[in-house]
Amino acid sequence: MGRSGDRTMAIFSVPNRPGSLFNALRPFAELGINLSMIYSRPNRGSPWGYDFLLETECQLSDETCLRAFNELRGVATYVKVLGSYSIARLY
Repeated sequence: MGRSGDRTMAIFSVPNRPGSLFNALRPFAELGINLSMIYSRPNRGSPWGYDFLLETECQLSDETCLRAFNELRGVATYVKVLGSYSIARLY
């Protein structure tokens, strides 16, 4: 898995039906990728629809991370990966 401090951010939306968000996040749990942040925001183009900002503890250069995002694309109506970055650790 990625180094400590590595993050990837994405914005996605899912259909407005029971279990959609669960199914979108399932690949990350099954592949052992921690979610460090998830934030929902109403989608202006879809009544009762939401966009989710997701931050994960992995880098897209890692095969497991890439696999999780590819699986997310299979169940989401929209996915935009914003990119990967490293965070500084202050001790």
